[in-house]
Amino acid sequence: FHAMITAVDWGSNYNNTEKLLEKMNIDIILPENHLIFPVGNMFWAKISAVRQIFTNCTNVEDYVVEAGQVDGTIAHAIERLWVYVAEYNGYTYTNTANKIAK
Repeated sequence: FHAMITAVDWGSNYNNTEKLLEKMNIDIILPENHLIFPVGNMFWAKISAVRQIFTNCTNVEDYVVEAGQVDGTIAHAIERLWVYVAEYNGYTYTNTANKIAK
């Protein structure tokens, strides 16, 4: 989503993202910049590509109460994990972008 292009960075989410990878026993090095992730979480995925997220990130106690946070929560860390977990599991991704009509 073009309006969200400025949100494609780690913000306050790098440490939480690394902690989630450790919890999932996924040993990968995350990029420092040039992240690839579905900003706003609009995507399709095979469950086998991202199963670890569903089996390790479902404890409701890990999530803070929704209060309009825009960064730094476990949900924001998960948002940044999808592509990297899929790649770890041997899958690829396609990055598409909507074009702004002139």
